[in-house]
Amino acid sequence: ARQWSPIALAFLGDAVFELYARGVFFYPPAKPLEYDLKTKRLARAEAQDFLLRLLIDGDALSEEEVSIVKWGRNAAYGNIPTRLKGKGKGGHGTYRNASALECLVGYLYVVDRARLQEVMTIVMSETAIEGALALSSK
Repeated sequence: ARQWSPIALAFLGDAVFELYARGVFFYPPAKPLEYDLKTKRLARAEAQDFLLRLLIDGDALSEEEVSIVKWGRNAAYGNIPTRLKGKGKGGHGTYRNASALECLVGYLYVVDRARLQEVMTIVMSETAIEGALALSSK
C-alpha cells in the first residue's frame, strides 16, 4: 500500500471514515440534517485526534499500523483549518493526528478490510463517539 502517498491514503480514509460515521448515525431514524451534523462533528480534526489517541493509548494497533500512523502524521499536508490556528487551539498536532487516522483507515481499506472493521468497531463504539463529540464543537 506504500505505492500510494500517505496523503492519497488519507483522502481515501476520509471517505471511508465518513461512511462508517454515517452508518452509525443512521440508526435510530432521524432527520437528514441531524445525520449530517453528527457526521460532520465526528469527522472534525478534534474528534479524529481523540479517536487516534484512543487507539494508541489502548494498544489497539499493531507495530505496522503504528508505523502507518507515523508515516501519515509526518506527511506534508496543506491548509490547516482556521479554527485550529493560534495559541492553545491544537493546531498542527491535532490536524496531523486526524490526517494520520485517515491515512490508517485508507491503508486498512486497501490492504485488510477485516482489520479495518476491527479498528472501526473500536472508534465507532458508543463510548468513543461520546468522547469524540464532546471535544468537537458544533
